[in-house]
Amino acid sequence: MIALVNLLQQSPYIKALREYCAADKDDLFAAAGGYVSADKRYAYLDRGADILAVAHCDTVNDAFHFERVNLGGDDLIFSPKLDDRLGVFTILEVLPALGINVDVLLTDDEEMMQSTAALFETKKKYNWIVEFDRRGDDVVAYDYEDKDWCAALRGYFTVGMGSLSDICYLAHIGCKAVNVGVGYHEEHSRYAYMNIAEYHEQLFKFRKFYNMYHRCYFAHIPEPAWEDSWLGISGGAAWELDEDKYEKILCPHCEQSFYECEQILQMYGYSCPYCGENLAELFEKPAYLDSAYTKTQLSLDHFVF
Repeated sequence: MIALVNLLQQSPYIKALREYCAADKDDLFAAAGGYVSADKRYAYLDRGADILAVAHCDTVNDAFHFERVNLGGDDLIFSPKLDDRLGVFTILEVLPALGINVDVLLTDDEEMMQSTAALFETKKKYNWIVEFDRRGDDVVAYDYEDKDWCAALRGYFTVGMGSLSDICYLAHIGCKAVNVGVGYHEEHSRYAYMNIAEYHEQLFKFRKFYNMYHRCYFAHIPEPAWEDSWLGISGGAAWELDEDKYEKILCPHCEQSFYECEQILQMYGYSCPYCGENLAELFEKPAYLDSAYTKTQLSLDHFVF
């Protein structure tokens, strides 16, 4: 078992994270070392654990770079693939090294709001589910929130609010789930980065939470399917977009078209769901969506990749 302190200061782990960011989806499914569905929509590995860990292999941005930078005293890694390759890396490499045993589910199409997690079925009873697909340093439980689950989470984390991730499609498994922030930011842009100190702190909190609760079963009864008339989407086994309610937007960078609500549901940075470029100039962007690093107008020309 390795020490958690300064884990990502160790060059083998930096190199491994870079390889995960650069890898093809099929290679990541194979790296899980377990079952891959016949249509290659998801991969599953049963390690004999009571906890299921989930990450998605698809990314918004097809561009690739990977560079570690010290900026204003913050140790950062820049890569447009961190969402959610950092989650895949955490589940397959870091948790086992920390002595944390979890089963593994790797998915696809989460960024399209059609996560293949919805296709996963199992007769196995899990105590709870965890995902590492969250910006910053809080956690979200979505529709899994209740008094007992939130009380357990708040003993170790700040509980925030979120919109959607893979775990939203796993209510049929019958247990609670949580999405843990792993210190990445600007995740749908070319300037996506992770703060290594935030990542370490979140893993430290998660290890304490796991040690306390990995033997505890938190039951979940799925809510009935719902529909949001404002966004034109429905919940349950899948989300469906009412295309008649929206006009298409043309991205001036990649020339792909998409519906405005698809961009809004990206939530962070008003980015194109295809190329990840920031489209704030096309929208009335609230001031609170600006970040300190966005305001510095960083240029990739500053770094050597």
